[in-house]
Amino acid sequence: MKEENSKIYQINVPIKAILFGLTVCLVLIFSSIEVYSLTHTYNALSILIVSLFAVINFIYAIPVQKGFTSNKGTLASYIIATAILVLAMGTGIYLLYYIYTSNFKWTIQNPNIAILFLFATIIVAYLGNIFVEKWCGEEYWRVGRLLSEDIITIIYTTAFAIIGPTLAFFGVKKLDSYLAFLAILVSFIPARGKISSVLSIRKIKEFNESIKTQVNNWLSKLPVVKSLISLDVRSIWRFCHISIRVSVSRLIKDRESDLIDTIAIPIIDFIGTVERMEIKVEYSEEHDIVVAIPVTDDKKVSEALSDKFILFNIGINNLNVASSEEFGVKEKSEIPDSIIIRRLAEKHVDVLCMRSVSDTLKNLADGWFIIVASVTSDDPNSALNEAIDVIKSRLS
Repeated sequence: MKEENSKIYQINVPIKAILFGLTVCLVLIFSSIEVYSLTHTYNALSILIVSLFAVINFIYAIPVQKGFTSNKGTLASYIIATAILVLAMGTGIYLLYYIYTSNFKWTIQNPNIAILFLFATIIVAYLGNIFVEKWCGEEYWRVGRLLSEDIITIIYTTAFAIIGPTLAFFGVKKLDSYLAFLAILVSFIPARGKISSVLSIRKIKEFNESIKTQVNNWLSKLPVVKSLISLDVRSIWRFCHISIRVSVSRLIKDRESDLIDTIAIPIIDFIGTVERMEIKVEYSEEHDIVVAIPVTDDKKVSEALSDKFILFNIGINNLNVASSEEFGVKEKSEIPDSIIIRRLAEKHVDVLCMRSVSDTLKNLADGWFIIVASVTSDDPNSALNEAIDVIKSRLS
């Protein structure tokens, strides 16, 4: 196929949302280590642990957003995530063991610095949560929620961690290690989910096939899609990268934006964790153009939608009639126009000839990417010639 007969569209979560959330986590990791060196309170290290857990989601998200979802890229993401998970859990378990075996001996110094750091952590994490979700946008709100959920856990952990230094500031230092023990336990809240995410590599093929089935089912319900050429789904944990290649009629070339929205928005909505989508639209020269003409019982062109239609298949290259067939809608009087239009769309009708065109009918047809051609003749063959003139103008 010639290059001018196809176009690629790319939709993805803004990378700034992911990088900002990752930056927030990294800043808290390194600052917590620095604050511990100044205060010697284990409460500061509870922020280190929960921030390490929070980094894992961003490790999954970045390769998917950039399209690095090959087998090697996916494996590398899981290896890095596993290493971070082991580091976080190992640090937490070691601290819990050390605090317990030292009989909860307090070691805190400069509690004012710890309080300032933990208070700043709440503010930074809160802003991080807001901006990650905001920059992901309403369309990708579930991705934003998935990325920011562990940043919220940082706030919960900090709420416990700040109690010890606050009491120490007022002279009650012996409780600091007890409260640090509790804060570290709270920092383990994401641990179970992170273990599950790492183990999800065992079921990644099944997950991809499930997503592919859902996408395929949706595309099969869109008559505007003449054929689904290829569909590929790759994922890391719950984050999905979907590549779609479809063939459509050249008649809708001026409605590409509407077509992409029709394909992509429902997929993003019902899957929820689509992070990147590539849609290649090809304007096929293999599929005929289908023209529908409503007719009366005496085979005259009806002024309105009727219960009988003649469908003409027009070759897209020579605009000659390739074949024709009659199509009936039973009990038309009991069926609204919207249902009739939908049934025509299911027959892959591209052009509907009407002697009388209302705005309501035109809007209904536009929703199914059907062109409504206004004709004057009551003879089906003459009306077809008028429709072919409309098709020529669209293709020129």
